[in-house]
Amino acid sequence: MRAILFVVLIHLFFGGNLHAQERLTGIRQERVNQDSSALFDSSQSSDTLRIEQQDNYGGMGMIIDSFYRLNYSYPESIKDLLAFIDYYDFPEVFNGLISNLHKNRNDIEINKAGNHLIITAGKEVIYDEEMRSPCDELSYDLPFYLQNILIFDKNGVSIDSEKRVNEFKKEIKQVKLHFDNVVKKDGSDVFVLVSYTLSDGLTPICSIDYKISDYKYFDLIDDFLSVFVSKNKISKMIFTTPIFIKEPAKSNK
Repeated sequence: MRAILFVVLIHLFFGGNLHAQERLTGIRQERVNQDSSALFDSSQSSDTLRIEQQDNYGGMGMIIDSFYRLNYSYPESIKDLLAFIDYYDFPEVFNGLISNLHKNRNDIEINKAGNHLIITAGKEVIYDEEMRSPCDELSYDLPFYLQNILIFDKNGVSIDSEKRVNEFKKEIKQVKLHFDNVVKKDGSDVFVLVSYTLSDGLTPICSIDYKISDYKYFDLIDDFLSVFVSKNKISKMIFTTPIFIKEPAKSNK
């Protein structure tokens, strides 16, 4: 599972939006090799990417941001966080942090206060940052949310499955062939972030001015997803899409 995580971490270092980069706590980038593919090569010298040795929890910001980017949410407990870390097999540069998280797991608490995520180890605050929301970011980071298709396995874990993502894209493409235009607002295409589960069907994640049940496009997506998630033992999917329509596009203001 390191492949998808590697892409996320590279995005945080080089291609992430400013909002994400500002929260990379505990990391010092003393010298970054221009060849990003070697960023986490264990043969690199320690000054290429070094987590502060004096900070027992250095690198927490990158792990939390990785969790968000692969879930669009935050861990509810240290158990959730460690399960995520263990599943995705983080690079060796995070070994010190991960070891301390496991060692002190009984003393670590994760709390949400307002729009902040606060993680404490005993009396020490080891992470305190504003939580992100896809609904806040969709307007200015649309490319990320369009390309990022989240698939959760039967245990609710966000998984890396290029095969299933490609199959999903292929099916979506076939659905789109039935339509001629997309809904527009103020001259721009309207995009919606939706989740799908067998129990709830398609559900908008963000507040929108449109009722998706009014659109045949979403009916067809619902039909193929009911088969797709059952066949692949998927508990949930999250993706972003325009609203496709048959009639000429109308601009809602």
